[in-house]
Amino acid sequence: MNLAMVQMNMFQQTIKKTFCKKQLLSQPIIFLNQVFLAITIITLFIGSNSINTLANTHTNKFLKFEKISSNKQLTIKLPNLTGKYQVGTVTYEFTDFNRDEVITTNNLIDKRRLKAQIWYPAKVSPGKTPAPYMESEAVQFAAELVKNLPNVPPDIAKNFSHLISVIRTHAIPNAPLASQKFSYPVIFLSHQGSAGFPELHTTLGEELASHGYIVVNIFHTYDAAVTVFSDQTIYADPQILADLSSTDPNKFKRTVDLLVNIRAADVSFLLDELQKINTSDPKGILTGRLDLQKVGITGHSLGGQTSMLALSREQRLKAGIGMDGWQPEIILAQKLNQPFMLLHQPFPDSSNKEIDAIWRKLKNDGYDVSIKGSEHQDFADLPLLLKLFSQQIQGQLRIIDPAEANKIIKAYHLAFFDKYLKNDNYPPIDCLAYNYRKQVNYRAFIVKQTQAKVLGGFFSLFAIGMICRRKHKLTKIKL
Repeated sequence: MNLAMVQMNMFQQTIKKTFCKKQLLSQPIIFLNQVFLAITIITLFIGSNSINTLANTHTNKFLKFEKISSNKQLTIKLPNLTGKYQVGTVTYEFTDFNRDEVITTNNLIDKRRLKAQIWYPAKVSPGKTPAPYMESEAVQFAAELVKNLPNVPPDIAKNFSHLISVIRTHAIPNAPLASQKFSYPVIFLSHQGSAGFPELHTTLGEELASHGYIVVNIFHTYDAAVTVFSDQTIYADPQILADLSSTDPNKFKRTVDLLVNIRAADVSFLLDELQKINTSDPKGILTGRLDLQKVGITGHSLGGQTSMLALSREQRLKAGIGMDGWQPEIILAQKLNQPFMLLHQPFPDSSNKEIDAIWRKLKNDGYDVSIKGSEHQDFADLPLLLKLFSQQIQGQLRIIDPAEANKIIKAYHLAFFDKYLKNDNYPPIDCLAYNYRKQVNYRAFIVKQTQAKVLGGFFSLFAIGMICRRKHKLTKIKL
């Protein structure tokens, strides 16, 4: 069984075990979010193969919240940023008038609408209030879903809205762009599919911005759990999740192919829109400050597939990362000219052949980074948030600490994009693998055409070997 089928089966089994005895709700948005968070919470600590463990376990034994709803002064802080820049954030809304919306509900005919939250290096005045982690409308939907989930401790459901609302991000809304550099490279961030919340990549987006990147967090309309526009129009579609949970492999494949093609088109459209913003930003923040010659992309799950497909179609993208996304045929058929990194949980041994097949089609460098003990949701914020919410969470069901996984993911993003967007090879990705040798399995695939450029000649290769390889065996395959 290939990797795509393994992950598809795990995903579908999770949905069935959670909702096979429930009727679909009449409120499609609530149902959509219910399924998403059910999958997220259940798989978060024990993985999709251990669903029955949760059903037979007293939940409060390993997940318990203090009674904090009455504490109005409570704040929950995200991990400290490690970059030299403060961070600002601004949100834009777009309409692609050249593209019909093919997932429109109620048989409406309209054009593709998109929303993007952008994090950027900023100059922040003292006393400014950071942006909320999630907009209040989205919090309401997320909280509604928690109330209707089985096997969730009452304290979680009761306090969920409050817990989300007291998270303090690092980003200041509409702050002026930092003046240290004239322009900054750009990174697109594509969220998890199956009704994913784009906000669950806030820690990664803010961290990249603190190191001098402008990060464009895309809300893929209808494929996101909920997208709330400034006119209070709300977009969500439960039929997508129903199709993804279908036992018909052809329907599943058609749905994935449809969504990933829409998402890749979203990226190309937003590249065009960023060019317009760079010419004249209506919000007066980014005019002339986007380095659109240095653009990368990263994504989680279906967002990881989006990253690969967008790279294959869009030469304006210079490098990309895919986080724990499986590779359906539409992806495996692509050839990439740009450097690419796979960051993922441990896969079955059989799937390594699929990964190797991807590298053999690369015309540039490839990196395969597997984080030991990680699970699918570790590549988003939710495991970290749950740990921040309560110090009572026990660790017996976790192999890797969420904070450690979050740190590793951010470190590899910085090393990779610094190398391929900023031409800054410190720390070398090889040496990063040595630093995390206990937590990571690492392979680097170096193509001959770019060897001199990537390694900087024999001396650099020799120096890296002296520093790293003496203590850490790295596998390099010259294709």
